[in-house]
Amino acid sequence: MKKIVKLILLIALFLNIQSCADTKTQEKGKKVQENILLNKDIQYSLRIEGSNAEVEVFINGVRIYSDYSLGNVYINYPVNKYIRTGKNEIKIKLIAEEDVKYKIRDKAKIKVDLVVKNFKTTEEYIVSTLKYTHFEVDKTLGSSLEGRYSSLKSFTKNKEGNIQIDSPIIKDDPLKFGEKHGGIIVKQDVYFETTYPKWAFFDSDNILEKEMELYTVAELTKFKERPDIRELYDIYTKIHTALKNKNAESIIDMFDERNIETDIAWNDKSGSTKSDLLLRLKDASEDPDNEIVEFNYDEYSYQLEDNLKIIYIDAIAWNKKNGGSRSFSMKFRRENGKWILTR
Repeated sequence: MKKIVKLILLIALFLNIQSCADTKTQEKGKKVQENILLNKDIQYSLRIEGSNAEVEVFINGVRIYSDYSLGNVYINYPVNKYIRTGKNEIKIKLIAEEDVKYKIRDKAKIKVDLVVKNFKTTEEYIVSTLKYTHFEVDKTLGSSLEGRYSSLKSFTKNKEGNIQIDSPIIKDDPLKFGEKHGGIIVKQDVYFETTYPKWAFFDSDNILEKEMELYTVAELTKFKERPDIRELYDIYTKIHTALKNKNAESIIDMFDERNIETDIAWNDKSGSTKSDLLLRLKDASEDPDNEIVEFNYDEYSYQLEDNLKIIYIDAIAWNKKNGGSRSFSMKFRRENGKWILTR
């Protein structure tokens, strides 16, 4: 009898230990999932799929992708450097074509998923989906519905979730050709928490009062003559001259904000992006087969982002003597009367 009692006690003890172990395993698994948005080893990307459309895709007013070929599109574009805690606006511009009387093609469709992925594991989730199909009655059918979603529950809908998704909005592009609009805009706001600081460009000065497309050619020509824009050209010239003279070290510190924020966005060791950029600039500028592309004030061009806070000008480029080329783009912001190279 004593042996039986002892056996029963041993079995109970084993089951209790096993139960505790299972509970800890479940809690551990839950912790990994609930923290993916706060994990520093993650990549946010926009997964873009579409066809039969001239399209531009934006995150927080920054254009990260454009395609005007009307062909099939499938691409993942990393956006860590443009994501923030709080409101994140995902926007699609479908461009009306002149040869079809400024209309969107009937078969035009585009889908943009905001994807989060742990790049050290296979863990991946779709945070939100913005979809537009021109031939559907409900043109945003397939987009994320308005409401709260939970990263603790595989990003499914949950009234106590830590993610808020607003309803998609469709509106005409304000750019007009006579009585015809230049296209349509589809956008959706997604709110969630991140580990990132607020990137500096969010608090920058507005460079213009409205999007470039809404100005006349004469107004844009006048804009280019502004003293602050001339100053931007002089900064570009300084960088171009240094690289032409094979002296990348003399201008690498001008990229500090870009490099520091990139390190943070990708959870890289401090200084990693700076070292990598310096190596690439030296490689391009010191390669005897590369010839830097010359430019002048009258010929260079610029583009203002839709958020009105970032402007980029012609990339510095080299043509290879045996064919091909290399280039480096630069994006600037302005704060307190000073131009800062931010991306």
